Amino acid sequence: MLSLSALSINRRPAGPGTPAAVPGTIALAAFTRDRVIFDSGAAFGLAETIVPLSGSGTPAQIIQARAVSLDDGGATTTPWADVATSDANGIWSGGLSVPRGPSWYRPEVRLKAQPGTSAQGAMRFGVGHVLAFWGQSELDRIVSTYYDNTTPPTIGDPEAVQIFHGAATTPQVRYLSDAAPLTAAAAAMAATLIDARPGEKFAVVLHAVPGTDPRELELPDIGLVALRDAETGERQLVDTSSGTFRAHAAERAGARVAELARELHMVATRLGGAMNAGEMPAPPAADTAPDLGSVIASV
Repeated sequence: MLSLSALSINRRPAGPGTPAAVPGTIALAAFTRDRVIFDSGAAFGLAETIVPLSGSGTPAQIIQARAVSLDDGGATTTPWADVATSDANGIWSGGLSVPRGPSWYRPEVRLKAQPGTSAQGAMRFGVGHVLAFWGQSELDRIVSTYYDNTTPPTIGDPEAVQIFHGAATTPQVRYLSDAAPLTAAAAAMAATLIDARPGEKFAVVLHAVPGTDPRELELPDIGLVALRDAETGERQLVDTSSGTFRAHAAERAGARVAELARELHMVATRLGGAMNAGEMPAPPAADTAPDLGSVIASV
């Protein structure tokens, strides 16, 4: 009788004829800059955001992601979560839920089927508050050193507040700190925000737009009038009884209002999309539109 316990099975070692498992690949697209701040939706009673991630790798694979916290020894690192499945070309995109908090993070992704195959982004991000302010020249004066004649208050947290201002195509980003307060007004704003929400992060967008006097849209026929340019102080004598002058002035003022409306709509659309996409919007140009004085000068 043949006993099964007496049998032994010798496994054939893997050789050239045995196909090896193909290692997977994964890549993570970088954010456009370091220290991006995502809005956490505090205005809507929320305390987290969806951070958009994308990249490439092995096709038809489940992609997992997490946010690795950098300032607390990893204590607030988020758990791994499925965020996407790569398509037939290996392209993938998805979103990772991250709570509002004081730490900077780096995104990390991996293949679910091969956890050892991973990639981590080099750019840091935070989850806090994105605040956009629209106004006239007073916003520009917050960051203008020309009007900066007082001692800035203590900011305290050098990682808490960043301000965006300037032209739409080349906005400036300033990281406010005691060593670089920008202006006393900017430092006071930062200190107020930090006192109100200690340990949280803020991205402030300052968008200065010109004001429009309704009288610019339809000048009355009142004869000779001395007008002063509010920006330069230059005075000019104009004849408002001229139909050509009044029509030209109204046309220029109306065009400015239409352009301002278009610009504000564009910025609002960009801001909404940026909050969802996780990027800070670039504000349009500061208060540089022509005023009545420049309209008069061109007649």
